[in-house]
Amino acid sequence: MTVQLCGTICKHPGNSGPDDTFKIYHFTFCFTASQAIVGNTVTITSMTINGVTKTAASGAVTPTSVSITPGSTVCYYIDALEFPDSANGSARLDFSYTKLIGGNPDPAGATTGFVQATFNGIDRCGTSDHGVNPKDWPHPSGATADPPPGNNNCL
Repeated sequence: MTVQLCGTICKHPGNSGPDDTFKIYHFTFCFTASQAIVGNTVTITSMTINGVTKTAASGAVTPTSVSITPGSTVCYYIDALEFPDSANGSARLDFSYTKLIGGNPDPAGATTGFVQATFNGIDRCGTSDHGVNPKDWPHPSGATADPPPGNNNCL
């Protein structure tokens, strides 16, 4: 399983959270499966931004899982909600999946992985990114994303 950050990182307009002061980050990640995995599913575990970790189980990272078939690459919008600021810095996406070996789940259990990146100059989604990232929030359930045109680092 290979996971790459593809496209612009941006912040959705407005705020979230109980006191309407938290920020919502938007990312596009592309998942490539080189082998079969149980349920064709990668589970999103958490997102860490500038040292603050939020979990998918708490609803602060959406979606909580993505679907992918062996030998394919699929890109998904992944959003991280309820972060305290929109500062430049670093992001890390943690995920897990279970390999199928001989048609059976890997006896070793789930494989965990992560991808991380640094970012600067976070723009509001749908503004200076010339439409590369969507303006709609929340995204449609299971929303797949097209990687930005001409981004050779994505596929």
